[in-house]
Order: sequence, then structure tokens, then C-alpha cells
Amino acid sequence: MVLRTFDFGESSTIAVALMRDHGKVRLLAKGARKKNSPYLGRLRTGNLVEVVFYYKEHRGLQLLREVSSESFDMPGRSDFERLCIFQAGLEVIDRATIERESDAGQFMALEAFIVGLPSCPDPWAAFFTLEVQLLKRLGFYPDLTGCSRCGRAAAGASLVVDTASGSVTCVSCCGRGDLKLTEETCEILGRMERAGSQAMTDITLDRAMRRRVGTLLHNLFLHHIDGYRLPYALRLLKEDEAQ
Repeated sequence: MVLRTFDFGESSTIAVALMRDHGKVRLLAKGARKKNSPYLGRLRTGNLVEVVFYYKEHRGLQLLREVSSESFDMPGRSDFERLCIFQAGLEVIDRATIERESDAGQFMALEAFIVGLPSCPDPWAAFFTLEVQLLKRLGFYPDLTGCSRCGRAAAGASLVVDTASGSVTCVSCCGRGDLKLTEETCEILGRMERAGSQAMTDITLDRAMRRRVGTLLHNLFLHHIDGYRLPYALRLLKEDEAQ
């Protein structure tokens, strides 16, 4: 999965790709910007591709030899919100993934997000599901099943989450935290957590729920991923909504 590309030299391209078996890898496509290049049009951001490359363990940039692309229903330019969310998903994966650390689960979660996004009723639900799955695999997702102090289940209770430490307590225990989650919010997050590598295609979030879920996940990324910031695509979307 091509996460992003940038120019290299006069005619070459570097593609940052997430691979099922090799993790995140930087690939050098020599001459990719020439008119007769076999790579032309195949190394676009968000493309699902099969590649052959020369791998050297201690080299940060691997030499691309062959590439073939597979098609899927990428969000069209007419759906600006869905297109921005698509790009944001790629940005989150790119920023949170360490190069050459293999994790097939991350690839499967991203693949489910990309394949399911064009047809799901609420693109935000698909995006948040991807974020939940990524945080789980990184070990930074809190246990929202109940209070860590008294053991009270999340069902029928509001929980307080400290996004810095990951501790979760119920309101009765008055634990330290920066976010309060209602029972409904915990139920929706639980469905996203249980989705595994399946796209979340059956949830529609209202504006208030979107804000609660998005705030929790954004704060978790801020506290646990070095250098993390809100994806540029989402900042662009917010600017468009404000106009």
C-alpha cells in the first residue's frame, strides 16, 4: 500500500509503502517520472501494488525493480470529505508505523479501511475503526471494559480515561483522567475494537459522538506517538467546513 511519494533527483521517485510481510519500506523507483517509465501512474498515494525490490538489511532505501497495481474503488474527488478521510488514514499509518517492523495486522486493518471506505455509510466510523485497531496493535489502547479499581463493568457506567497513562476508572472511584466517556461511547468504541481487520460499515455517528470518539483517539496518539499531529487532510477538511 503506497502511503506517500516524493520526488528524488531529476526523474526518480521515492515511495513509502506499507507491506504485508516487510512493514513500512522506502522504495527508490529510478526514472519513475520519465514518460516511458514502467512505474508511471502505479506509485500513486493509496495504490495497492505488488512489487519486486532488491532488499539490503542495512540500507534505508531499497531499489524497486518491478511494480504492478491492483484496482479498487478509491473515493472520487466529488466526495471531498471521504477523500480527505482516505488521505488521513494513510497519514496516520505512516506516522505511527516504524520502518521495517513487520506487522501483517496493520496492513490488514489499512486494507479493510481502504476497501470499505467508498461504500460505508459513515466514513468517520471507518477512520476511527482504523485508529482503534492501530492503537491496539501498538499497545496504547486502554481497556474500556470497566473500572480498573473497583472492576465495575462499562455497561451502565461512565468511565474516566487518563490518556497519558491509559488508566480507566469509573466516575464513582473518582480516578484521575482527562476524558469522560459515556456508556454509549464505550459501546461504540467496543464495536470498533472488536472489528479486527473488518471495515466498520454499519455505524453512523452524530456530530457529538464523532467529537467524543475523535478527541479520545487523537489524545491517545498525541501522548504515545512521538511527533504525532493532526493529519493534514483533516486540517484541510476542517478549513473547508469553516468556509
